[in-house]
Amino acid sequence: RLFKPRGQGPFPLIIELHGGAWNLGDRLQDTDLNEQLAQSGVVVAALDFRMPPVASYPASLVDINYAIRWLKARAAQLQTRADLVGICGSSSGGHLAMLAAMRPKDPRYASIALPAGSPNVDATVRSVAMAWPVINPLSRYRNAVRERAKGPFEQKAGIDSRGLHAEHGDGLVEPHRRLRDQRDAFRQRVGFDLHPVIRHDPIDETLGQSFVRAEHASLEQDLQR
Repeated sequence: RLFKPRGQGPFPLIIELHGGAWNLGDRLQDTDLNEQLAQSGVVVAALDFRMPPVASYPASLVDINYAIRWLKARAAQLQTRADLVGICGSSSGGHLAMLAAMRPKDPRYASIALPAGSPNVDATVRSVAMAWPVINPLSRYRNAVRERAKGPFEQKAGIDSRGLHAEHGDGLVEPHRRLRDQRDAFRQRVGFDLHPVIRHDPIDETLGQSFVRAEHASLEQDLQR
């Protein structure tokens, strides 16, 4: 789906890859963000791409690589230039954006040729923007195994599990009330606030688990000094 700014351009173009644990989501789920980008003067091409269980790796990256080349080949029609094309993604989409940008000429990813007569372009991009990306899936998996082996967080911490929120299925659960208390204590001690938490596809009060873990560890360390 294309989101276009008003005016003649040339505008930068961002190819947007949705998140969804590599097997969920579609091009419509980030519409609010993409509309704002277009209003700010950026052409956005929000992609659908093949995912499991329909197709396994590297199908998603084959589709993404083709889309980059297809859009660059039609840059003038889209009021942009081939050298102004970037890519962005959130969560698993951020991981896919990283892989696509790192290996634009990988023969596995570039396996589908453009139509005959198309300009000679490759899948290199000008920029990459990743929001809470899954940069190291193997390390993330190993961390999830370690966390689950320790038992439920609320049992270890001796807290009530009601009103807690889990994110990304990594086995970490954090109470918002405790985080607020820690943040208040930190503010009173050092004289300024600390806000390293970024929401990850917020549902109610859900927080991105990696940011929660980082905030919790940082605050605990400072408060114990």
